[in-house]
Amino acid sequence: TGLEQAITDAAHNRPVLYGMGCVLMALFTGWGASIIFRKD
Repeated sequence: TGLEQAITDAAHNRPVLYGMGCVLMALFTGWGASIIFRKD
């Protein structure tokens, strides 16, 4: 219930927005990790 239910509802009711949100989250996570683990 709560957040899990909201995510499930979004995935079932608005799959395009859910997919775009997942892609954006993955891009920002990868970008943030590249900054954190940068070897200078």
